[in-house]
Amino acid sequence: MWCLGTVRFIGILLCLGSLLGCNFQSNVDVELPPYTNKLAVEGYVEPGKPIRVLVTETKSFFDPIGIPEIKDATVIISENGKPDTLKYGYTTANDKIWNYYTDKIADTASGNTYTIKVLDTKGRVITATDILPKKPQIISYTYAYRSDSNISMKIILASTAEPSYYRVLYHNDTIVGEPVQSYLFEDFTRINPSTGKIEITTPYRWRKGEVCIVRVFRLSKAYFNFLNSVEQAKSINGNPFVQPTQVISNVNNGFGIFAAISYKQVKFSFQ
Repeated sequence: MWCLGTVRFIGILLCLGSLLGCNFQSNVDVELPPYTNKLAVEGYVEPGKPIRVLVTETKSFFDPIGIPEIKDATVIISENGKPDTLKYGYTTANDKIWNYYTDKIADTASGNTYTIKVLDTKGRVITATDILPKKPQIISYTYAYRSDSNISMKIILASTAEPSYYRVLYHNDTIVGEPVQSYLFEDFTRINPSTGKIEITTPYRWRKGEVCIVRVFRLSKAYFNFLNSVEQAKSINGNPFVQPTQVISNVNNGFGIFAAISYKQVKFSFQ
């Protein structure tokens, strides 16, 4: 004779068998909206150097892997309204590859307005504008020892009446490759209240005898916003609990960055 517990156990097995026999997999067709590729540009105006530009286009998630280079574009750079059409051809500069260039040297005067216009054979047109900021004013740079293998560096910059944006890159021996230390900030975040000056102090990361190259960039607000949004996007990449952030571009009808930059560079060894 079966007891009540045995009956309940058999009932549970039958229920589990029914559930396991069900097919929980179902195919859902999601109709994605058509994706329109946009022109993308990366270009920088650096005083005293020829202008280099990379022109590509954006891709959808399902496009083949690779950089979609644009070879048939017309790229025009205007300096204070005076246009110059760039040539197509591969060049390298600042550890990067560019596909449009000009032999014209960019002026060194701050306040100049630079505009880029890119047109291609598909009728796409993108534009971007930036103003060359003044060079940063370095008041002093010093370093402090905690030991021969622990050295920190401090840079003091003059503050400005208007909001200013900075990027400071530290390299060992050469500026090629990734910096060993970097900072991106708006001036008010690093002003010493007692002196009114901008101070940037590194961790104790250098050793006696090492060579350090420091570049202090003063950026336009557009370029600062672009770099800041790129850093935020990198920091949350792969984190499922953080909402994705959008990269802020200053390119109209397209994507990317066109920026005028000025900087000062110092090189020294820790003795």
